[in-house]
Amino acid sequence: MRLSDFFPTEQILRDGDFTALGLSNSKGPEGMLSFLEDARFAGELLDNPRVCAVICRPEDGAAVAERKQGVVLSDTPRLTYFQLHNRLAELPDYCPPQAPSVIPESCHVSPLAYIAPTGVVLGENVTVEEFVSIHGPCRVGDNTVLHAGVKLGGPGYEFKYLPEGGVLDVAHCGGVTIGADVVLFENVTVHRAVYPWDETVIGDECRVNAQSHIDHGVKLGRRVKVCAGCIISGRVEAGDGVKFGPGVTVSNRIAVGDSAQVLLGSVVSKDVPAGASVSGNFAVDHGAHLAAVKAAARRD
Repeated sequence: MRLSDFFPTEQILRDGDFTALGLSNSKGPEGMLSFLEDARFAGELLDNPRVCAVICRPEDGAAVAERKQGVVLSDTPRLTYFQLHNRLAELPDYCPPQAPSVIPESCHVSPLAYIAPTGVVLGENVTVEEFVSIHGPCRVGDNTVLHAGVKLGGPGYEFKYLPEGGVLDVAHCGGVTIGADVVLFENVTVHRAVYPWDETVIGDECRVNAQSHIDHGVKLGRRVKVCAGCIISGRVEAGDGVKFGPGVTVSNRIAVGDSAQVLLGSVVSKDVPAGASVSGNFAVDHGAHLAAVKAAARRD
């Protein structure tokens, strides 16, 4: 794909090819087209070797052109980027048609469940209880259990308000991968990723308790424990052995290191190091949080 195939000449500062779309810190394929609207993300975008072309404001064009092959100018880079994504989502080369679903005979599927006719691949001995809904692209590993009311593969919460009125709902073209020996309890929802090259991933031997939500592009490692009522926002990455306590909320773009613990009711707004234990709103080191609570109690 080439920028001049999609943008008028007057918007193109420097023409160039691109293979996919991705955000400033995306770990997608080589040759991505991204956008720059917020200066906070300029460093990570310009340093990302996978990004070769950028949609940016006219005043940022010269600086971006020093580092990137292709540059498109727009007064609203984010909106222009997602409008292009939605156009591409209608093209089979960008968002390929899905193959017929595969459901092995060893699976236990309730007659009250819904599995889309295309795009779903179940492993051996998967249990799908009543009122489960699975939409592709979605892969589910061997011996996984999907309890009643689970929904896999719904579109995520991503939209843009248009300046002239109306709403642009961003197409979700990516997939969902659920590992082997996973249990998703009642009414867990898992949204598919935005980009065709991306997936929302729940690793092997994870347990996600009832009424929890896993948003688009999240990556959970192996043996992650998600207690009831958690919200894991878009593109969170959690390592192996992480525990999210009941009612935890994790903001988007957060990294949680291996074996970290996010305790009861915490609200996480910054990265959590491996092995750390955090609590509170906003979450901080658990020991420091307890000390602050005790000091406040003494003052009272």
